[in-house]
Order: sequence, then C-alpha cells, then structure tokens
Amino acid sequence: MKLRFFLVFLVLAIPLNAQIGGVEANKALRATVQKWISVMKEIQLKKKEWQDKKEILQNSNEALQAEATQLEAEILSAVDDIQKIKKEKSNEISKKPHTNLDNSSIPKNTLRLIEEAEKFKN
Repeated sequence: MKLRFFLVFLVLAIPLNAQIGGVEANKALRATVQKWISVMKEIQLKKKEWQDKKEILQNSNEALQAEATQLEAEILSAVDDIQKIKKEKSNEISKKPHTNLDNSSIPKNTLRLIEEAEKFKN
C-alpha cells in the first residue's frame, strides 16, 4: 500500500512538474519525496522499537505467571504440611493418658489461690 501511494504520488507530481516548470518543481518534488522517505524510515524504526518492547513485556509476563504458579504451589504445600502437623499433634494429645493429680496434700487455701491465678492468667 505504501508503494502504491508513492507511485500515485509520483504520477500526479509529474504533470505538476511540467506545469510549474523545470528546476524549481524538481527541487520541490525531490524535497517532498526525501521528507516522505525519512518519515517512513522513522515509522519503521518506531514500529520495530514497539515490537521489541512488546516482546520484552510478554516475556516478563510469562515469567511472572510462572513464578506466581510456583508460589501458589509452595503455599498449598505449606498449608498441607501445617494441617498434617496439627493432626499429628492432636493425635499425640488424644493418645496421652490424662492423669488426675492428687490434690489432697495441698492446703485448700493454696488450691484456691492457684485456681484464681489461673483464671486471672486466662
């Protein structure tokens, strides 16, 4: 399409060149074409820069998504480990025999003070 535009431009500019006359028209046409070429080169450079930046962003996005997936897996593994530890502790606690303490040798006032301290502590 760019080449077609350029050819149409040249075809239309040739009769203009004949009408305006000689050297001045050629200089104007040449300057216009040179400006058009420089603009097209600049557009191509910008397009390449954008494509490069787009590729960098896509690669970064893929790396971050992979990292997020890995972190999610690690978190789930840690949660499973914590649940296993809690189960093991609760099993250990339920397996331990409960021993009833013989409080008959402790004076009643001392027992009452200990109970009050425990209540106060909680």
